[in-house]
Amino acid sequence: MKVATPYHLLVVIPVFNDWECIRGILPRLDASLAAYEDVRDATVMLVDDASRVGPEIEFNTSGAEAISKVSILRLKRNLGHQRAIGIGLTYAQAKLECDAVVVMDGDGEDRPEDLPLLLDGLYEHHHKAIVFAERERRSESAVFKLFYHLYRFIHLVLTGIPVRVGNFSAIPARYLENFAVISETWNHYAAAVFTTSLPRTQVPIARGDRIAGEPRMHFTSLVQHGLSALAVHGALIGVRMLIGFSAVFAAMVIWMVLLMLSGSLWLWFSVFID
Repeated sequence: MKVATPYHLLVVIPVFNDWECIRGILPRLDASLAAYEDVRDATVMLVDDASRVGPEIEFNTSGAEAISKVSILRLKRNLGHQRAIGIGLTYAQAKLECDAVVVMDGDGEDRPEDLPLLLDGLYEHHHKAIVFAERERRSESAVFKLFYHLYRFIHLVLTGIPVRVGNFSAIPARYLENFAVISETWNHYAAAVFTTSLPRTQVPIARGDRIAGEPRMHFTSLVQHGLSALAVHGALIGVRMLIGFSAVFAAMVIWMVLLMLSGSLWLWFSVFID
């Protein structure tokens, strides 16, 4: 592991009812960061997306080695995890001091043990690029994977951009102010980054398993999530569809002209032979 100047890290985690998962995540997150020499101390901000159940207990950091504070940013209404991430990043830019931000889901599928790989990516790019976890595998059912791969194919055809990343990422603090003016973040955080000129890179990381409860990403939510990502690329999709339809129309016109010419030539030859 490469060692740079120690810095303060902020970890933003959107939460909707998954407090049992959070209680399992925090000790693993603290252990992972404690073993990483670049981090001086870390703050965890849980963005409570208007959960129907409360955490029941306060998160105590008295025995933690790396995490100095766990705070909860409570939203008045449920907005979805993408908007919760957008609000968390905007709040961090306006109210908090940090050197880098990590965005991760709180169900365990973004493994805390993999966080140092993202932080190494920050160091290697001198804190001048957003580092995403590039998913190598998924742990859902075969049916879910089938529809997910279908969505990836449709996304690639419509946008020309392969779907390989999710929320798990590390952001240099210098780019936080950009998220305050990227309205697309409200639809889809990762897709919004890909529409900007912000430098980014990807690190291969396998997806983990959910700690507790049932996965919230089912067929309906997958479709909704996919449409939100595609909406971010609306202008690009419109241009690509216009070009595609124009190419098809031009091919049809050329085919019809050739068909008419071939018919005329055949008639001419028929008359000439007779």
